[in-house]
Amino acid sequence: MFRLAPALACLLLVLSGAAPVAGAGADATSPTIDAASPIVDAASSPTNTAPALQQGGSLSLTVTDGDDPVSSADVTLYRDGERVLSGETGEDGTLDTGPIENGAYRVEIREPGYYERSVSVTVDGETARSVALEAGSVELTVDVTDARTGDPLADAVVDVDAAGTVRTGPDGTQTVRVPVNGEVGLTVTKDGYERAALSVAVGESPQSIDLEIARETRLSLSLADDSVAAGDSVTATVTDAYGDPVAGATLLLDGEAVAETGADGTASVPVESGGEHTVRARAGGTLSDPQTISVEGSLSTATPAETAGGAANETATGETETATSNTESGTETPVPTATPANDSGDSPFAALPFSVPEIPDLGGSDGPLGMLPPIEGSARIVLVLAGIGAVGLVLSVLREDEL
Repeated sequence: MFRLAPALACLLLVLSGAAPVAGAGADATSPTIDAASPIVDAASSPTNTAPALQQGGSLSLTVTDGDDPVSSADVTLYRDGERVLSGETGEDGTLDTGPIENGAYRVEIREPGYYERSVSVTVDGETARSVALEAGSVELTVDVTDARTGDPLADAVVDVDAAGTVRTGPDGTQTVRVPVNGEVGLTVTKDGYERAALSVAVGESPQSIDLEIARETRLSLSLADDSVAAGDSVTATVTDAYGDPVAGATLLLDGEAVAETGADGTASVPVESGGEHTVRARAGGTLSDPQTISVEGSLSTATPAETAGGAANETATGETETATSNTESGTETPVPTATPANDSGDSPFAALPFSVPEIPDLGGSDGPLGMLPPIEGSARIVLVLAGIGAVGLVLSVLREDEL
């Protein structure tokens, strides 16, 4: 029994020393945790608790012009500077965002012809809001100048979408009012210039647009003379729409290329045949207006037949001078008859349109009538014809005797 008592005393001593140590440790390091309380990060400040989860909502935005809905208006939602979504209003002017977080939003609305509108909307569950836009216009100044010279172009016709047609003044400008916040189409025309068209983005402040237009592609042709002699050349000058020389232009005579202009825009066009001819210039597929030139004479030579006929006419023609009256003295002065132009003794009938047979020389020592003086010229022809007539008469008498 005495052995058991010391053992129990030691056990009690150990148990009594361990209990205070465990109690002291619990007070220094382990806070009380409320099972019902949310877990809190020990490193966080007690005031920096996590925010509660946001509940979802939606926005139904209707855009009008005060009376009627505005369809196809651009709507953009921003939250804290970040874009959340964008879309367009329907035919009823309404845009439904669908589920979005509750909270404050900035809504921007744009539609051509209306001033831009920005509003603040707080979404709290299913939220509906209506916004009215205001229509407006702004000044647009158009300045039209020559694309090459920079000179202002007065009286240019400017066709402006939704604003009508206007004309530029002496300074080449004109101002019109157009709808705000949209694209405006412009078309500019002027005689002698190419048509220009463009689209301009217009905001809500006055705006100016510079528009340059160029002259139409055109060739001008001028001739130094409008009448030349056959075999000569005429100087042609080719210029563009601004009056500057055109190098390398082709010159056409009656449609056939005959020359090309040099650096000064000029070229010599040769003409050989007589009559009226047409001259034109061609460059880069562009033709000038035709110019007419009259050519006198011809370089064509006479044929041998024409030359022989002419010589025969000149040889056969013998001009016989007649007596002339002396009006001063009242007496006539006899003028000797000119000898035939044919001194060679050829037939004076050589100019006839038919050929005359060669007639033998009846006179002279070699002729059949060699004992007679030489018979030449017209007398020889008369004598031959008389002989032919005599032979014919004899033959006729003989034929009658036979009958």
